[in-house]
Amino acid sequence: MLTMTEKTKEFLMRNLPAAMDVSDVNDALDMIYDWIDLNGFRADGLYNAKGMAAQAAYDDLFMSND
Repeated sequence: MLTMTEKTKEFLMRNLPAAMDVSDVNDALDMIYDWIDLNGFRADGLYNAKGMAAQAAYDDLFMSND
């Protein structure tokens, strides 16, 4: 089981529930990366609000699962 904050857990359950089922943090990080690529940017190429939330979840998983 991956270690994460409650905020990350809520984000994943709402947007990427399959990421909750993986045991390797790298698999979850890849899923978030792909999700950001599809859903996380504004037309000008900067993060939208969902992209910022996804990046925060990515960072949390990366830092919490060494």
